[in-house]
Amino acid sequence: MTKTFVLIPGNLLKPGKQAAHCKKGCRWLVGLLLPALLLVTGLTNKLYADVTLTSVAVPAADMNQGTNNNLIHITQMQVTTTAVTVNNVQFTLAGTFDNNDLATVLVYFNGTVPTFAGSTFLGSAVATFAAPHSYSINITRAMAAGSTGYFIIVTNVTTNATDGHTVLINGATNPVAFNFTAAPVLINNQSNASGAQTIQAADITLVSSAVAAGNIIQGTNNNLVYVAQLTVATADVSVNNVLFTLGGTYDGNDLATVLVYFNPAAPTFAGSNFLGSAVATFAAPHSYSINFSSAVAMAAGSTGYFLILTNVAANATDGNTVLINGATNPVAFNFTTSPNTTNNQTNASGPQTIQAADVTLVSSPVAAGNINQGTNNNLIHVAQLTVATADVSVNNVLFTLGGT
Repeated sequence: MTKTFVLIPGNLLKPGKQAAHCKKGCRWLVGLLLPALLLVTGLTNKLYADVTLTSVAVPAADMNQGTNNNLIHITQMQVTTTAVTVNNVQFTLAGTFDNNDLATVLVYFNGTVPTFAGSTFLGSAVATFAAPHSYSINITRAMAAGSTGYFIIVTNVTTNATDGHTVLINGATNPVAFNFTAAPVLINNQSNASGAQTIQAADITLVSSAVAAGNIIQGTNNNLVYVAQLTVATADVSVNNVLFTLGGTYDGNDLATVLVYFNPAAPTFAGSNFLGSAVATFAAPHSYSINFSSAVAMAAGSTGYFLILTNVAANATDGNTVLINGATNPVAFNFTTSPNTTNNQTNASGPQTIQAADVTLVSSPVAAGNINQGTNNNLIHVAQLTVATADVSVNNVLFTLGGT
């Protein structure tokens, strides 16, 4: 209710003149002041904006480790009567998340539709807290009378966030609140319209692909030792490191290098791409950790093959072996995120045996004879060389000439 008070000058109400003046003076004052007072009263009533807050539906969904701008909650704001400027937003993030799951919470604004696409950034806060946690983020957003806009709360998830933890805002029990440069008349129609967002890790399955036992020749490169098949489900991953132990009987002079390749289609060296390598001048067994020159991105639903190979020294010991036992020393991988890994590796790779060529030397008969003075290319000796097992390249000959 608005009360209107009319102030009448005292000299108009002197004793003996009250009746006359009430008939004339009061009418005059009311006629003069009442329109102005009504105008002021109307303006006063219009100083306060009317703001209505409503929760917009956000479906429950998964959000993957290491991803940004995951939608948590949307509040629709309708402004009438007069313009407002929003300068702060307050909300409580609930769920089961711990203090390692979230990196940042952010607030965006969309003046047209309740979507992150097309929105503009307003403010953010560090989110390294366990649930529940309340936030107060300073922002600046002017809204005209008659306008509607959407305040969007999103979060960035850490790469090692716990699989299965949840994040949500319940607009019914913990409605989002706003501060303004001038307090409006506020109508809160928020509800529990946002489903829980569940942190999702990728699911990795490792299997050993069969590698037949074989020979690896001295001085040869890219000899296949082991193949790990990696299958990805649920979410994409990026693989950036491999760890393995080379077993066998090799010594510190047998191997030159170990190498890792990736084939997205088949467990074969043909069609594979180089990822990384390490010096291998160590005796068995020896463990390696090789960082990839470029992380291997693998989509959910894909399968790929990581190949471990070795370059054999030219003077490697004949009969020494190289192998990886996937049952007792399974190959391991590191990722840019923290997926769930199921290890189904087995002892599926046979030993690779270093093989030297077998060379047999036999003297071919050369009959005794005469060689004349001043003549060339006189036959002295013939050595027959027979090669077995592996190819050879002969690059030197040593002999002693006897006689008188």
